[in-house]
Amino acid sequence: MAFEMILGNGLRAKESVKVGRFVLDVEDLHQGHFDPTEPQPSIISKIHENVEELFDADNNKSYAAELTRIFSLAFKKRNNVRINIRTGKVVTYQLDNWKKWFADTVAMEPVREWINKRIETGEPIYLILGYSTLLDASVRQLAESGNEVDAKAQVPFEAVAMTAGFTPVVDVGNPGVAASHQHGQSERARFVAPGEQVCAIKYGKLKWKWYASKDLDQASINSTRWKFYLDHRGPADEDVEDVVGVFVEDWAEDEIDLEGEWETAVFNDGQHRFVY
Repeated sequence: MAFEMILGNGLRAKESVKVGRFVLDVEDLHQGHFDPTEPQPSIISKIHENVEELFDADNNKSYAAELTRIFSLAFKKRNNVRINIRTGKVVTYQLDNWKKWFADTVAMEPVREWINKRIETGEPIYLILGYSTLLDASVRQLAESGNEVDAKAQVPFEAVAMTAGFTPVVDVGNPGVAASHQHGQSERARFVAPGEQVCAIKYGKLKWKWYASKDLDQASINSTRWKFYLDHRGPADEDVEDVVGVFVEDWAEDEIDLEGEWETAVFNDGQHRFVY
């Protein structure tokens, strides 16, 4: 199962995310990435309109409402700030017929060479299968409900919001000043992210399996399996596993094969798996 990484640290410009890109770090898309030159990916998009973010997901089972709800949770987890986020549209982009594209792509020699080097070094490889965007999103900070909240030690929301890709609309308060708030969910500041901004990226993680040539006929060495040559694998021997097969891992719902502390939320009978 692919997973959708919610960008709790902040939104990304649409131009910075490319479908069909191989990356080594799900949080740093430009560190050691690889963009295959062929075949060109076919991308399909879907627009989700009239979005209203709801914190009670049971009241609205749409993908867009769940996405914005999880984004709010991810933002609080990363920044320790409760927010309400609204957007006019959510747009999803995904790689069309991705399994065939993947098989055709890893058959190309430059792609195989790049993957071989990552296998040698033991680095993880992820494939960007799609992403979701918010259009003209606005975000407000919410004061904590229940007990009194002392705002003295809090990082100013303005700094947090601007780092996350939002810009202020009206200066209606700064949570960093000495102040306290009692009971309720008063809105304290509003910021916007003009245009189309990426809030989640859909990844598949590559895995590989070794085979011995003697166990495979020629037809079995295909686009996703190829001879792998390493000096340290020793002299040629019929029992040597000298063929590697690559595939996109199918994770169990309760499994997170990522470094760090992550939480998951499965939506729509497993069709979407959010990680934040």
